Amino acid sequence: MCWTSDESDAAIASALRREIQSYLAAHAREGDDANLDIAALIIGELLANVVRYAPGRFCVALDWRLEEPVLIVHDSGPGFALEPEAAELHSESGRGLYIVSYFARHLRADRLPSGGMRIAATLPVARVREPSLTPCPMQSPHLQNRPCTWPSASRA
Repeated sequence: MCWTSDESDAAIASALRREIQSYLAAHAREGDDANLDIAALIIGELLANVVRYAPGRFCVALDWRLEEPVLIVHDSGPGFALEPEAAELHSESGRGLYIVSYFARHLRADRLPSGGMRIAATLPVARVREPSLTPCPMQSPHLQNRPCTWPSASRA
């Protein structure tokens, strides 16, 4: 599943978070509610970071070909260094990535030569049945180690 948007704002991020959560819940193993809640936290933190730090175009893909899904977020922002050390308790920034790094099964962030960041987080949700095979209109740029092509806003 893929989503793209020409702008990042709280309303778009919130709607996208709910859509991804619904998709995960529809395909997750029964009784995996606690892990679905953790996945929702990870998704929310990553999308909130896009809204706060990388306004502009972004794309999100959910790759669930393996047992656990990988959420990939590519933004057009200035980038950051992935430093998952504990953030200062009262700091205004840094806590979100620390939370994500703590709960995600695997976390990777890459600054792309074409600009922006791509962060991939493996979510702790197990699949009960085969996922839908809806193709990504961007032809899975996250799997081919290339950036989004920034098509006009669309969902697939």
